[in-house]
Amino acid sequence: MEKEKLVKALENYFEDCKFRKRLNNKTIKAYKIDLNQFFEIVNNLDDEVKEINEYIHFLNKKYSKHKTVKRKLASVKAFYFYLEYEEIIEYSPFNKVRTKIKEPHVLQKTIQKENIEKIIQYLFDRVSSAKTDFQTIISIRNIAIIGLLFSTGIRISELCNIKVADINFNEKTLKIFGKGSKERILYIGNETVVDFCKKYKQLNEYVAENDYFF
Repeated sequence: MEKEKLVKALENYFEDCKFRKRLNNKTIKAYKIDLNQFFEIVNNLDDEVKEINEYIHFLNKKYSKHKTVKRKLASVKAFYFYLEYEEIIEYSPFNKVRTKIKEPHVLQKTIQKENIEKIIQYLFDRVSSAKTDFQTIISIRNIAIIGLLFSTGIRISELCNIKVADINFNEKTLKIFGKGSKERILYIGNETVVDFCKKYKQLNEYVAENDYFF
């Protein structure tokens, strides 16, 4: 594409982003930075597929964050989609380029032991300082919830779907239906957690009336 034609296409594209897509100025500014960087590096567009692949290699070398690489590629890809849609070019070269960036697997962050102890202590203090029956029930419920999460490692979504019949206090087990409705039985190894679950069930009359425990 000739330089003058490219400049005009970029101007029209940013106008489209502003008035049709209604993107904010911050987003449009980021698009401009990304596209200017792309066209500064890509000088010869005779073989656009090759140039884009080289640009991808450049981004991977320059930026350590995969999200930055993906965002910059998305900016350029969106511009070429616009050119194709407006029939300024016959087809987008991105149709022949594999742009999927494999992101590294990041381990989930864990809570430090000291913070866990502070959370548990705070929950027990709330039980002691409760002034009404309602406050007592809520405080005991919170200990039961946190206790089950820590002692069994279940997901939040699984905790929310626990039913009264899923907890066996005699055997100290918990029935969980995970992803794909897969059933598994977990052992509640902490006696204190079992006791607080029992207390919560005894004190909260609504538990007996509903299918769900929490």
